[in-house]
Amino acid sequence: MREPRTKAEWKEAADMANVALLIDSARKFGLITGGPAVDVGRCEEILQKAKRRGITPTAIEDLDLQQALFGG
Repeated sequence: MREPRTKAEWKEAADMANVALLIDSARKFGLITGGPAVDVGRCEEILQKAKRRGITPTAIEDLDLQQALFGG
């Protein structure tokens, strides 16, 4: 997987990393089950790198999760 290059790619990567961490937390608290494993370290790395570029993830409540998770 290549690193994001543009600001838009970094924003999308930060949003997806944030959603993945939310899913991982929900799984740990037993709120959801199943699904692929989340690479927490990679998600945190993406968020750190995005932050250094002045990019923060969109607030979860402002995301279109249907679009973010399923592309439609």
